[in-house]
Amino acid sequence: MTKQLKKLINLAFIGVGFGSFFYLITKLFLDNPTTISRYEVIHYWIMSILISWYSLLFKSNKLSNYSLFPLHFVLTFMTVVTTNYLTLSVYTIKEVILTFIIFFVIYVIVFITISIQNKQSIHRINQIINNKRDN
Repeated sequence: MTKQLKKLINLAFIGVGFGSFFYLITKLFLDNPTTISRYEVIHYWIMSILISWYSLLFKSNKLSNYSLFPLHFVLTFMTVVTTNYLTLSVYTIKEVILTFIIFFVIYVIVFITISIQNKQSIHRINQIINNKRDN
C-alpha cells in the first residue's frame, strides 16, 4: 500500500471514531432514543470519512491555515447538512439552524483539541532541538 492510501485509511478510521461518538451524543441528547438503522450508520460513516479527508486541506503549503479554516468549515457543514437531508424524513430550516449551532460547538471542541495537540507537539520538538543544541 502506498503512503497516501494508508493515510486515507487511517484518517477514515479516525473520522468514523469521532463521527460515531458525536453522532451518538447528538442522538442521546437531541433525539428520542430510538433504534439506529443501518442506513443512518452508513450515511454517517461516509460523512465522517469525508470530513476526515477534508483535514488533508491543512497539509497544503499554498494557503495559510487561517484561509483554509473557512473552506474546511463550509465543506464540513455542507456535508453534515446533506447527510441529514438524506437521512432524516423531515429536515426543516429550524433543524438546519439547530444543526449549525451543534456543528459549530463540535467544530470548536475539535479545533481546540487539535490546537492543544499541535502546541504540545511543537513544544516537544523544540525541547528536543534545544537539548541537542546544548549537548
